[in-house]
Amino acid sequence: MSDQDADIQVYRWRPADKELFAFRGEGDVDAPLPRIVGVIADHSRQKEWVPDLGESRLVERISALERIQYLHFKTPFIIKDRDFVVGTQANFDSTTRTMTLDFASIEDPRVPPTDKIRGKILHGQYLLQALGDGSKTRVTIQVYLDPMGSVPKWLVNATQVGFPRRALRALRDQVTKDDVKEHPLARAAMEGKFHSQTEMLAWLKTHELGAPFN
Repeated sequence: MSDQDADIQVYRWRPADKELFAFRGEGDVDAPLPRIVGVIADHSRQKEWVPDLGESRLVERISALERIQYLHFKTPFIIKDRDFVVGTQANFDSTTRTMTLDFASIEDPRVPPTDKIRGKILHGQYLLQALGDGSKTRVTIQVYLDPMGSVPKWLVNATQVGFPRRALRALRDQVTKDDVKEHPLARAAMEGKFHSQTEMLAWLKTHELGAPFN
């Protein structure tokens, strides 16, 4: 679907018998993978680069790789704002030099319904792959969600199609900021400090990640 930004590719996919599309954006970012993970994993700065995000609140940090968040997205004035309760799971593969962050809506009694419409993220993913000498990273952002409510499906599709491109543009800008910190776990993965889930957990037991990743 790319008709802008030759260096950002946008795709769409619709499951059989469904009206809503899933969207995917792909582009290279001039930053090493651990720096990009440092941006994505820092929930306190998500409002600076995630499109239309009005609030990001950490509900629980289950582990260095898993957390639960509350997200509130602003919408055009004719549509009621949406919010989501999202569980995320990260995985690193030092062999392929990749990181995946999968996220989807969950129910959590600690986050009851609000005056906003509670949407559903059916599946989302950030896929990061280090390129060449590691100074660049290929980033893929995929989102398949249902905002719920009475918004026409065609309008949902028309609104969501721009999200991956806008997010990639903003991510490129965000990683240039001086206060961005590399994620230490991602750096260790890229340096081959562990090669399995067991080794990674052992590494975590002997290393402090530090703020804002603790």
